[in-house]
Amino acid sequence: MKISEIEKLSLNPYWLSNIICHFIEGYGNKAPFELVYLAIPLILRGEPRNGLCKLNTTSTIYSAFLDDKDKRKRITALQYYVEVYKEFVNPAFIVYANKGNDFGIKLTNKNIYDYKKERDKTTRNYLKAAHNLGNVFSKEKTQDCFFKLGVFKL
Repeated sequence: MKISEIEKLSLNPYWLSNIICHFIEGYGNKAPFELVYLAIPLILRGEPRNGLCKLNTTSTIYSAFLDDKDKRKRITALQYYVEVYKEFVNPAFIVYANKGNDFGIKLTNKNIYDYKKERDKTTRNYLKAAHNLGNVFSKEKTQDCFFKLGVFKL
């Protein structure tokens, strides 16, 4: 399989909408849509995703990304990645809404999404990372998530 084919599959709006659903589930529903622009690059990139999979329910932005040098490396150039992935997030929002979920200023799932039910280990890691990141972001104000991770422009 060519790299361009792999990239098309990993950035498919249907796949990204599935990640969004699990992110919202971790957030606890009624998540601000802007946070998805942060979430997608953090979940799709390997190093941040691996760290997100290791989090627990008491994790915060500080413990996930900021409390040591290696964790801070996970968010290096996040502003750049937010801008690059933005064009892929917008179509994923359309698919998310077409699944029957509420899309507006706040995102709300109409179904329950449980990453533990996923059989494939690789896919489960992506979905678990999305869920855990939603949980971490739910403990902060939206603008604080952007500020603490160094993203100042959408």
